[in-house]
Amino acid sequence: MCAAVAPEKLSGNVGFIRFGRSDPHYPKAEDALVMAFAGTDPVSLFYAKPSDKAQRQFWQIITRESATDKGPPLSCMTSDGKAAVVARMWPDNKITALNYLWSTLRMMMAQPIPRIKTGPLTKFTDWMKANKKKMAERHGSFVYVVQLGARPEAQGQGLGSKLLRRITEYADSQGLPCYLEASSPGSRRLYLRHGFVDVEEFPDLPVFSMERPAVKAAKVSP
Repeated sequence: MCAAVAPEKLSGNVGFIRFGRSDPHYPKAEDALVMAFAGTDPVSLFYAKPSDKAQRQFWQIITRESATDKGPPLSCMTSDGKAAVVARMWPDNKITALNYLWSTLRMMMAQPIPRIKTGPLTKFTDWMKANKKKMAERHGSFVYVVQLGARPEAQGQGLGSKLLRRITEYADSQGLPCYLEASSPGSRRLYLRHGFVDVEEFPDLPVFSMERPAVKAAKVSP
């Protein structure tokens, strides 16, 4: 379990708090991420029903699957709870096949019936799995940035950049590459500014797998 810690200074009066899946700070981080994506992100708009309940359920499942108590304490949120990032080591700390299947089945419940019949969600999740597998084959261990978002009223304030920089600085300190999937033009522009490059585009949606090369540096704790 990631222990709750005092906020650490990011910029000005903004600090961050690390969290894990069982941490008391987790619900606030989950809420920030669900609010950031539900009803606006192209992935859930395409794969989930348009209702607020289905949109929120879709992202709650993803966040709960992705947050972890294992490995380096990479996931963190701003001290005001307005933005959060979920990251984990991969494949060292990858999601188990059983958990992956269970989460996929639950997400399918949020899909419209025609989507379930055509199976596009499994096509998308298989694409993500294949890209992470190829990333591991090329580089070995890497930092997987699963989610990064801010509540609507806090977007455009640079909070995402501050949280992402903490992740990339840790990766650089360990000589590790980073990987993520960018699901909107705005997020892709952010990641490009932070040194990520396009690897592959998903054929059905403008979603890009992206990676950031490893930078050799002295190792420090996250």
